[in-house]
This record gives sequence, C-alpha cells and structure tokens, in this order.
Amino acid sequence: MRLNGFQLEVLVNGEPLKEYNLPINESSSTTGSSYVLDETTGQKTYSDNETYVAVKPEMKYSIRFSSTRASMWAPLMAYVYVDGEYDYTYREILNSSPREKDCFWNNTLSKRYCFKFEVSQLTELDNLLEPLQRKPYGGLGAISIYFYKARVIPQRPVYIPDFSVNQVQVIESKSTCGIKFTTAFEEAEGFASRQTMATMEKQSVDPVSVLHLHYRPATWLQIRGCDIPEIGWQNQLSPNVSGLLEDVKPYTFNIKNEEPQSSLMRKTKYKIIRATVIHSDNVIEIADEGENRNSNEIIDLESYTPRKKRTYKKEVEVIELLDSEEEEEGNSSKVLRIG
Repeated sequence: MRLNGFQLEVLVNGEPLKEYNLPINESSSTTGSSYVLDETTGQKTYSDNETYVAVKPEMKYSIRFSSTRASMWAPLMAYVYVDGEYDYTYREILNSSPREKDCFWNNTLSKRYCFKFEVSQLTELDNLLEPLQRKPYGGLGAISIYFYKARVIPQRPVYIPDFSVNQVQVIESKSTCGIKFTTAFEEAEGFASRQTMATMEKQSVDPVSVLHLHYRPATWLQIRGCDIPEIGWQNQLSPNVSGLLEDVKPYTFNIKNEEPQSSLMRKTKYKIIRATVIHSDNVIEIADEGENRNSNEIIDLESYTPRKKRTYKKEVEVIELLDSEEEEEGNSSKVLRIG
C-alpha cells in the first residue's frame, strides 16, 4: 500500500502480492486506520480504505517498506509488527530505497524466525462478557509498519529482554471469524556471536506514519467483491491438472493387506477405468455407475457454473485397484483416492 510517500508491500518469491482496497465501513479491521502525519500542520491524513492481500497456508513471505521522506539528514526508524507482535528491533531508513524484512530475531540474534502464513490456531475466550482487547500496535491478520523520525547517535549496545516467537492464537469471535490465517515462524540459525547495537533513537514517541496491510483467504475477499484470479488458488482436484491423468501406465506396487488376520504385504494390480465424477464445492466424489447420464455431454469443470444445483458431473479416468490379475471388470474393486 502507498500513502503520501510511504509504502508497504508483502513479497512472495520476491514478487509483491496484488493488493485490494475495501472501504473502511465494509471491512472488519483489527487495527486502526493507516495514516501519515503532516509535520507542518500536525494533522494526520488517514486512508479511506483498508488494504488487503490474498494468501494461503505455507506461503513464505517477506515485507518491503520505504519512504520518500527519508534522507541522511532526515533519517527514519521503522518497526515491523506481524499480528501485533515484534522482535524489539528496528530498521534504519536513510534514503528512499526500500528495505526488506523476512524474519524476526531472538534476543541474542542467534536464531531467525522466518515468516510464513499458516492456518490460525484458535482458542476460546474464558469470559464471554469480557470485550476483546486490541493489540497496542498492529493487529491480528495484519502486517504493520510504524515509522518514526530519528537522529543518529554514537553506537551503543542495547538490552533486549528474553521473549518467545510463536504463532499467535486467535480467540473465536465475530470480529475474528475472517482471520483464517496468521503468521507462523520457521526457525533458522542466526549469528554465532553478535550483540545488538543501536545507532539511532526516536525523536518523538509519536510515529510520522503508520501503515497496515491486512491478509485474508482469497474466498474472504471474493465474497466482498474483489476480483481475484483463480490461478494459484485452486483447492480441488481437476481433470485438467497437468500430469495427473496423462500417460498413466499399469504398474505393480505394494500395499498393506487390510484383512485383520494377515499383516503381510501383497502385490496389487490396478487399471485405468472411466468413472463419473461429481463435483460439488471443494469435494469430488465417484458417482454411482447405475446413475443415468448423457455420455456425450462435455463440461468444462474449470469454468462451468451450475444454474440450479452446486453439483455437476463429468467422466474422467481414475485408478481402480484390482483384487487380483484375473478379476473381471464387473466385479467390485477398490478405488485409489488421490489427495
């Protein structure tokens, strides 16, 4: 997001995620509004929208931020908050070039905790009558940057208290129902021996700018009218997936016998058959062979939208496990599920 010379982006594989703006009255923000301070008048310019990106689990990311106000003579300090948490460190901004952060550090800098979106860990509120407390900085499901005017000081060591870096827990409530993902952390090695040093200090306790970038599932944003491409967000099997059903050849492999009286491994054959697939929301099931259908009908599962029902059918190739090599096609058999 961009606001009066300040910028915040979320990068995945080095590329910024597409952003979507929702009016403040149509979003369920867990933070305050983004703003920039006019140092001449002392007035804050607030954003009219909340900015969102669509994410999915196990997506590693980094945070990029910058300011056109920063210079050697007017440096800034930037504090990064993820889900309302931070690691007590700041980043120097001495010019308009962007800075990037992809992890938190522990208090001795010996461990890095790399950012990764993951499914939220839910918990319950002990006292249902007690109102949910907002984070003092940032908020759940949000990445926040707090920019402060700074001045350069002689280098000095800094004491950072011992703290833990863990995925935050989300209290189930109406205000947090859309926060399906929060940030988890992958631990990695840091520096063997290095002390935290300060080279700047704040000129004021009040930031000159605060930017919030919220993240939600793609479906959450689609419901609110955001035009999100389906590429990369498919969460169901499809006959058109490259390599899934192409060039499948008979092969012998071992599976464990399901009969309780024997734990031996046996050889099992399989063959490719044609079966009707019923697609309903995110579930694909095998239809009853006896069900009537139009075998000449062709449906594009990727673009088809049913008019009356949320289910539709298409014949595709599936893998059928045979009990023996001599088993006839009319006999019952097992179907190998993929996924």
